Amino acid sequence: MIPKNITKEHVLKAIERIDQRGIEWPLTKSRKYDLVYNGKKYPPKLVIMHAYESAGNGELSHAKLGAEEARNYLKKLSPDFVIVEKEGINPVLEMISNYKSLILKNGFKDELYKWELLEKYKGRPDLNASDFYQEIKSIDYSNLMYYNAIGVLKDIAKDKPEELRTCFKTLFDESIPLDERMLSFSSKTKELYKSIKENDKLSHFQDERTMACYLTYFNPDKYTFYKDSFYKKYCELSGSLAQKAGNKFIHYLQLIDEL
Repeated sequence: MIPKNITKEHVLKAIERIDQRGIEWPLTKSRKYDLVYNGKKYPPKLVIMHAYESAGNGELSHAKLGAEEARNYLKKLSPDFVIVEKEGINPVLEMISNYKSLILKNGFKDELYKWELLEKYKGRPDLNASDFYQEIKSIDYSNLMYYNAIGVLKDIAKDKPEELRTCFKTLFDESIPLDERMLSFSSKTKELYKSIKENDKLSHFQDERTMACYLTYFNPDKYTFYKDSFYKKYCELSGSLAQKAGNKFIHYLQLIDEL
């Protein structure tokens, strides 16, 4: 990616340009390593981007330039260019920065459908719908929760629509603590499903991921989607102790609020 016509002089011009302009936008800040020159630190990728332009190669996209490639090129170019590792790296912020870079490179093609669904179904299910079964059937949850959970929800809505409506009213009632709402919804929908199927061994699949999806559809300004594997990784990166089932989603929301 980096053409060989970039010389030390081009890099020095790039450094001078950064000294004059500063770092133009957040994504050009380095996450893990800095270039040190004359006692000052610079983002290696940003330096190469400006050097690329100074060498007459046009503009180089930040997303198309590899961080390791930029560091290695600078180290080989001159012993005056020293690469050092940053101190006190925040792995969560690094993860967010990596995600931003991925979005810049690939766009929202793998994520856009989620926001389109939220735009279409925000505020649903409608607790005042005249036919609550049809209301539930009309909502597309796509792959945001388990297929079995959607099937169970529709089964309950078909046979016990008013009882299910009451469950959702409790789940969405902000005057009740979230842990109590989620516990109530899980236990009462379990009772309803068992009364329909008459089988104590069947799972009703109304777990934290499922309830997080309901809450996010209803109020995306306050809630967000949840997936257990992501939560565990987030706890690992942030140094937080993962909670037991039933408290994970609430803990996840707290961790997000602390960012």
